[in-house]
Order: sequence, then structure tokens, then C-alpha cells
Amino acid sequence: MDEYKKNEHILGKYLAIILCVMGFILVGSEHCVADMFYYNMAGVYSLDIFVRLLVITAGNAVGGILSNHFVSKC
Repeated sequence: MDEYKKNEHILGKYLAIILCVMGFILVGSEHCVADMFYYNMAGVYSLDIFVRLLVITAGNAVGGILSNHFVSKC
């Protein structure tokens, strides 16, 4: 995401964000921001997708908190 800060052009800023998120999706990681972007670009909106995003977001939050806790203990 450092490209976003460095780039002076508005289009370049947005392309840097979109390409980074798309690269993250192509790697296959489950992440709430990447999944929100993916479902939005696909135009898929349903209750099932909303529930999936809530579960993934909760999992990412818990994983982030636990990993931060364990790293700070070492």
C-alpha cells in the first residue's frame, strides 16, 4: 500500500489500491477486505454473503488480536 502514498496522480492511487487488493485475492487468502472487494466487483449481494463476511471479519479480528498478543509475549 505504500504505492498509494507515493503516487501523485489520482488514477495511479486508485490503481495501486485495486491491484494490491486483487493480488491479495489471487493468492487465495481469506480476508474480509479482499472478500468485500471481490463480492462487490462480482455484484453478488445476498444474506449468505453478508453472513460469510461477518464470520470472516470476526475470524480476522480474533486472529489479529491473538497473534499480536502472542508476538508481544515473546
